Amino acid sequence: MQQQKIKVPTWANAEITADISDIWVEEVDTQNEDGSEIIAHLSTNTSGFIELDGISVEEDGIAVFYDRLHAAEFITIEAIWRIEELEQEAA
Repeated sequence: MQQQKIKVPTWANAEITADISDIWVEEVDTQNEDGSEIIAHLSTNTSGFIELDGISVEEDGIAVFYDRLHAAEFITIEAIWRIEELEQEAA
């Protein structure tokens, strides 16, 4: 069987990362059945504000990447704003 290499988006090498597994549990997997590790990939925009570029969802050693638009389909735009606000306050 031939292995396929997963293409990692450039934003996955973001300057800021945060574990947002708790937000994922609140928004997507309320019973925490998957046990996935969710990482937010963020960067500072030209105005100096921290914004989410995308998220990675890792389960059983396999990571799947979702850009900001697709991440909002899972965790809502309000959750994304909350992540950005928390990271901005921490900076």
